[in-house]
Amino acid sequence: MTAGKNICVVIPTLNEAGTIAQLCLRINEVVRPCSILVIDDNSTDGTLELVRSLMKNYPNIDLVARPTRMGIGSAHKFGIREASQREFEVVVTMDADLTHNPDDLPNLLDGLQDADLVVGSRFVEGGGLDDWSLGRKVLTYVGHIATRLLLHFDFDSSSGFRAYRLNSRILHAIGSTPSNSYAFLPQSIAVANHLGVRISQVPVVLPSRTYGHSKMRLGDIRESIVRLIQIRKLLGRIPYDE
Repeated sequence: MTAGKNICVVIPTLNEAGTIAQLCLRINEVVRPCSILVIDDNSTDGTLELVRSLMKNYPNIDLVARPTRMGIGSAHKFGIREASQREFEVVVTMDADLTHNPDDLPNLLDGLQDADLVVGSRFVEGGGLDDWSLGRKVLTYVGHIATRLLLHFDFDSSSGFRAYRLNSRILHAIGSTPSNSYAFLPQSIAVANHLGVRISQVPVVLPSRTYGHSKMRLGDIRESIVRLIQIRKLLGRIPYDE
């Protein structure tokens, strides 16, 4: 597995008091040592207080408290840039609601031996959606098929469970991805693929969410659809690294 001292796990949060402490403690058990960076979008349920309490006993946990809801894509971009500025070599992004299992982190990190971006995929052999409702499964698979048809690749592009090797091409891809909402996820994969980033996938099984509710809004879904349709024009304007 990639050396732990060079790993920063970025966790966007918005009202995740029911899971954030459990998640941080489990990450510390699975990946040792590592740093954990929580990017919070003005939670009002006690998430901030819980993270600050953890920070008193775990110096590897840090918090960026943002004043308003700036978007999941914005949190991913901010966390990756911040980790780069702090001179980490590897960043992992994952959800705070325990749908992304910390036990999958070693496989995700091992994938960086042969790639610069590793995606935790629900759609490769061994991956899946555990106990999801039929409606959510149908929407998820339809979205995946639509992405495959529009972008002509087979990555799980809406998965936010990823490991990045922070080289210049990855940073260029993240910086060239315009969306600050959920559309960041498929956009950034498309941009990275366009720039020749080595991308691989490892299987993950996502359970149904057992605490809270999804933060995705109808507007996020509409924007993601529009961004997928427009993505080819976007790629034509993104120059390759010299």
